[in-house]
Amino acid sequence: EQNVSVLFPGAADAVRRAAAAVPIAIASGALRTEVRRVLEREQLVNYFTAIVAAEDTPLSKPSPEPYLHALMQLTSALSVQIAPHQCVALEDSPWGLLSARAAGLRTIAVAQTYGKSDLHDADLIISTIASLDLHELSQLCTS
Repeated sequence: EQNVSVLFPGAADAVRRAAAAVPIAIASGALRTEVRRVLEREQLVNYFTAIVAAEDTPLSKPSPEPYLHALMQLTSALSVQIAPHQCVALEDSPWGLLSARAAGLRTIAVAQTYGKSDLHDADLIISTIASLDLHELSQLCTS
């Protein structure tokens, strides 16, 4: 196996910065073994309060199920009620945005896989994950 990151440049740092500020979760369409392999290789597993993978929900994105399941895991792990509008999803696909919005989450689109025109439904669009601004993220959670 190659020791090449499959993460966008700056993603690992963005995860660390976000996790230092708020609890974070993953709602992925990939299999749990794939998600864990990447997170372990990048030494990011312990930054996530909840990890939802393909086998955890009967429906995948654009269904809201992955995000609703992640929200349920966060609520359980933190022993506090969290409303969907208090959460922000970072997504790089139109299907992910549809999923997050259907679950009631605020959204930030990362225009690295798809162009901004494909991601226009997001609350905020950023060009790269490295440019994630935690202040803007916080404002989305409280607006």
